[in-house]
Amino acid sequence: MQEANHDKRPPGPLKALTGSILGLLHTHLELFSLELEEERERLLRALVLGVVGAGALLLFLTTLTIGILVLVRPEWRGMAALALTLFHLILGAFCLNRAWRFYTLGPRPFAATLDEINKNKKFLSR
Repeated sequence: MQEANHDKRPPGPLKALTGSILGLLHTHLELFSLELEEERERLLRALVLGVVGAGALLLFLTTLTIGILVLVRPEWRGMAALALTLFHLILGAFCLNRAWRFYTLGPRPFAATLDEINKNKKFLSR
């Protein structure tokens, strides 16, 4: 009979604390895995769109350049080629700058997980 009563006792504070910590860890790991999957999908989508877009723009610019050079009078073709080269250089630098800014100023990966961990730290440090 004493064994039956022994099993019905509430868990001690150490068991409750361990259970709470494991529960928090489990929640954080679930959130981390969800954010990891979202980041992977976001990166893949951006990569595919970037490659397809860059390829289409490259074909457009090549066709446009050839068309302009064919239409320009022969004595001005050198200047037209130089102007188009400068235009392509400026366009490329602008696009690379925008891509870099998008990457560096974009949302922080795993922000929700880090925020939850910080909330738990503040709660536990009280």
